[in-house]
Amino acid sequence: MDYAGLKAEIALAKYIGQTDDQIAAALIAQVVVVTLSPFRVNGADIYNAIVPSEWAALLAAQQQTVRDIFSLGAGIDVSAGTNARAALLGAFGAGTVTRTNLAALVTVNTTRAAQLGYIVGVTDLVQEIAAARRWGA
Repeated sequence: MDYAGLKAEIALAKYIGQTDDQIAAALIAQVVVVTLSPFRVNGADIYNAIVPSEWAALLAAQQQTVRDIFSLGAGIDVSAGTNARAALLGAFGAGTVTRTNLAALVTVNTTRAAQLGYIVGVTDLVQEIAAARRWGA
């Protein structure tokens, strides 16, 4: 558990006056979108994210670049700053459904509690909040 992070989180104005039980419930209920990095996908994941009509609209050279990326097989690193990501985003312009689909490959929905290190069934979040309140005191 990230006690420093949890202590900072529960000090936020939105948690002032709440019990540990209420804060725990709020942290578990709060869904956040996290971009994973590094993140690796398979060529099939990329292929399935492409809208056929948007593929057809690409120039032949763009299609070949995307095919080259497919051919890398499993474990293609599409993290921010990689050549594969830049090529894919360059081929499919802003506002296209394909670009939105590709972006979704590197994101995951999680809870704020999980971001802070809470593992369901392993730790008791209410007890962790109480410990965080005492941490560093």
